[in-house]
Amino acid sequence: MVPLGPPPQAQEASPVQELAPVTVIGHILDIGAAGRTTIGREVLEGFPRGNGSVNEVLDVLPDVQLRDPARSSLTGGEILPPDVSISGGRAYQNVFTIDGIGNNSLLDPTTRNPHSVGNVPGHPQEIFLDTSLVEEITLYDTNVPARFGGFTGGVVETTARGPRKRYGGNLFFRTTRDGWTEFHLDDADRYDFDHSNTASRQPRFEKQHAGISLDLPLTERLGLLPAYQLLHSRIPLAHLGGYRDQIRRLENYTLKATSDLSPDDLLDLTAVYSPYRSDHFIPNALGSDFRIEGSGLLSALRYYRFFPAGDLDLRAAYRQSENSRDAPRHFRSWAATDTKDWGRAAGSDYSQEGGWGDIEKTQRTWQFKGDVTLAPLLAGPAEHGIGLGWDMENTRGTYDRPLTTYDYRQARISPDIVCGEDQFACEEGEQFFTERKVYRKSSTEATITQVALYAEDRARFGNFQALPGLRLSYDDFMKNANLSPRLSLSYDLKGKGRTVITGGLNRYYGRTLLTYKLREAIAPPAAETRTSHQNRLTAWEPAPFQGTNVHRFSRLDTPRSDEATLGLDQSLMGGRLSLKYVYREGSDEFARQYGPLQPDGLRYYRLTNEGCSRHDSLRLSWERSWPGHSLALNAVWRQTRSTNTDLDEIINEEEGEARVWFGNEIVYLGQLPEENDERWEGKLTYIARLPFGLTFTNFTKYTGSYRDVANTDEEKPVPEGERRIDPGTGEEIVESLAVYERVKRPDALTFDWKLAWQRELGPALLALNAEISNVFNSRIRIEEGAGYRLGRQFWVGVECFF
Repeated sequence: MVPLGPPPQAQEASPVQELAPVTVIGHILDIGAAGRTTIGREVLEGFPRGNGSVNEVLDVLPDVQLRDPARSSLTGGEILPPDVSISGGRAYQNVFTIDGIGNNSLLDPTTRNPHSVGNVPGHPQEIFLDTSLVEEITLYDTNVPARFGGFTGGVVETTARGPRKRYGGNLFFRTTRDGWTEFHLDDADRYDFDHSNTASRQPRFEKQHAGISLDLPLTERLGLLPAYQLLHSRIPLAHLGGYRDQIRRLENYTLKATSDLSPDDLLDLTAVYSPYRSDHFIPNALGSDFRIEGSGLLSALRYYRFFPAGDLDLRAAYRQSENSRDAPRHFRSWAATDTKDWGRAAGSDYSQEGGWGDIEKTQRTWQFKGDVTLAPLLAGPAEHGIGLGWDMENTRGTYDRPLTTYDYRQARISPDIVCGEDQFACEEGEQFFTERKVYRKSSTEATITQVALYAEDRARFGNFQALPGLRLSYDDFMKNANLSPRLSLSYDLKGKGRTVITGGLNRYYGRTLLTYKLREAIAPPAAETRTSHQNRLTAWEPAPFQGTNVHRFSRLDTPRSDEATLGLDQSLMGGRLSLKYVYREGSDEFARQYGPLQPDGLRYYRLTNEGCSRHDSLRLSWERSWPGHSLALNAVWRQTRSTNTDLDEIINEEEGEARVWFGNEIVYLGQLPEENDERWEGKLTYIARLPFGLTFTNFTKYTGSYRDVANTDEEKPVPEGERRIDPGTGEEIVESLAVYERVKRPDALTFDWKLAWQRELGPALLALNAEISNVFNSRIRIEEGAGYRLGRQFWVGVECFF
């Protein structure tokens, strides 16, 4: 606070006094018990960037967990942002925004398998904004205001950097590769890893990350910021006796314009185009190259107006995203013979070729939202800050398979076969296919309109503050009207902000995914069979048993989460100590319900609201900053229990769910014990601004031991009496199933460092950067199917500011 000083008369009679400069030192993360945390430029610039995504920076915060394939020793070449879990929620249960506009994909947000025949990988976010263009990130993990909805996890607000008031810009380049990386593997996996022919094991990779941005103040009131960033990865893999590169490429084209129309009016334009592509091939399959493309486009206009009675904030946006596959139309799995011998070179009995056809999925959204914040009102001894607003989204999703695709299997050797007109699925005098899966040409679309109204108040009475709010939302697909009450309370014991007690009771509702509506209209694949008669092919006929699932998802309740929090903020040792307990109970969550067991051992299902979850966490954090140094410590104990499986497993199964051994019983994957994630986790972030232009950042993370239900990588045969029946032959299927057990994961401690050196060179500033993740090369087992975390890895880079 600046002193008001003496009255004007005294100022005229007194000599002018020059006050000593005042240094204001804040917290780098500002983690408080209220539930709102802001990550500013100091952390964004100092934190080890990895692939440069917003999601990676969130790892510094308590009760935030990342699922990152790029950190796995098996898939270090991947570049997409990791999935984020906030306060026990799943990755698709969060809200992401860029400059106040939604950035959530409703198209299979957790699908990751590029080899799925009938689907294309997606991601919870449409656009992946590079952190070099981010001004700040605000996370709401609890006590989320009523102006936000459509989540049961958390809210991540990203504010893009605006143009500066002077001409300038920056260039940067960073790189890493497998030669600068240590890989941790089990000894039994080392050979397969080193000679990998699949993207699920990446022994070699090379990444480059580069960008440019310009600050263009065109007039005193108008400024432009054009920018471009590129993240590129090359992954060489074995393929048919040689090596082929698989490519990952993510780009950001950004334009931000800011105009001060008047002292009371502000107009902003944000335009971001973020195309992503990944090139793949089917292992050991000839002519199987295919490309996955995922692009996001955001164009948003914001008008802000200040009135004496309050503020008006209006936003309008158009968003478009795509998940598509460009692939060979048909797939054929020939028997390996002298004429079709490429499979033998790979040690296989089959020579495969082709792919599974083109698929295009799109999402187009119009969004209109407005917020009105009234000037503070006095009502008796209380002061009120009323906020009102609306948010409307109209989203249209499409799914298109433009041509029918055939997947040919079960080749039969027949030296006397006469193919006739079928020269594609038959080799004259050698072999022909007896089974095929038909993925029919299919095109469908779905539209969902979601509308929300909210009202909230910031009421202050002495040292007591209450933030009540209500949010009413409706979508025309589920046809549910949901009322979300929000209440956050705080009490400042002495009125000086040194000891503040907080609490909250809130309800959050999730959102409807377009996936539910699109999959209802997509025709399931059909199975067909044929044989031969007198050395000639018979016609294709429907198989006696199709073995496919039919999806029925509509008219369900909207999943919800009820939350209770209690916290304390306390000034301590020159910093701030925060303590918070969080309880969340999820209800009406989407879950699988099995139908009767079929003769082939499959079970059909439908989506229900029978899933539930519970999350408890106890968090402790302390932050302090000194001149040149900043320190943030946090620790959390959390326990998350959930009955429902991952969204992918719920809605993307085409052939029924796999059976596995657990203990001495054969169960389906969905029948394994419910998820029970309980562990301790601690994080330390330290940033030091050192002499000679040096800056050092240390991020330390400790994860306590925990128990997990995991695949042991062993198999056990199915005994008689529990074997499935082949519907075609009526015979028992002799098979072995994977064995799952409860295992204990050990605790882990990692250090990530960044060292930067800056020096002025005339009008420019040159910066050299070195990042080391997992500095001490710890061997850490991570989530199921991903093996171990990457060992020590180096990134080096150079940046120029001008």
